[in-house]
Amino acid sequence: MIGRKPNHEARADAWRIASALLRYPDQPLVAALPAIREAALAAKVPHATEVAGLIETWLSRELIDLETEYVEIFDLGRSTSLYLTWHQYGDRRQRGLVLSKLKREYMTHGMNPVENELPDWLPLMLEFAATAPEPAGVELLEKWRAPIEMIRKVLHEQNRPQAVLLDLVSDTLPKLGTGVRETVERLLAEGPPEEEVGLEPFGPDSGSLLGDSPFTEVSALTGGPHE
Repeated sequence: MIGRKPNHEARADAWRIASALLRYPDQPLVAALPAIREAALAAKVPHATEVAGLIETWLSRELIDLETEYVEIFDLGRSTSLYLTWHQYGDRRQRGLVLSKLKREYMTHGMNPVENELPDWLPLMLEFAATAPEPAGVELLEKWRAPIEMIRKVLHEQNRPQAVLLDLVSDTLPKLGTGVRETVERLLAEGPPEEEVGLEPFGPDSGSLLGDSPFTEVSALTGGPHE
């Protein structure tokens, strides 16, 4: 573990690594896994040994198996979706307003919009948190702590090894409060609202803020960009 009060640099290292490993496992990510493993161990991020073990397991598997597993967990699993605002707002119009606010917050700190992803996707939040000036990153993750902890809880209940990546994130944040725990239980019990009114301008093709490379910030730990 980093410790009870990790400094920003230590948290940023952990967030960069979690951001990379929570993305879709394409060939560039697989190629970078050895460097990410070494970065996790060198930076002594929370659960570094377990993260390194997860990476070793991934390296021993076929890419198609990793892709299938990722889709099953994070794309098809309602309670493990990495789009954090969806757990609270579903596809209600209010979610579109929250996404718009997130986009403005990112841009305030110099993160310019690019294509392919919504701003509430956890890997993008983690990348923003790692690059934004303190304390913007930790404040953002704390704001969305309940869905982060819900995903973590469900992954553990399902005995998914990816749960360690959420453990890593959780251990960089303040002690979990009773209010967050209660919100997690409510989200699990109720699920997201089912009203569907559209999220324009945040449809599937509307874009993210930080790019689609898993290594935008991990390269800072591994010595350079990965092709």
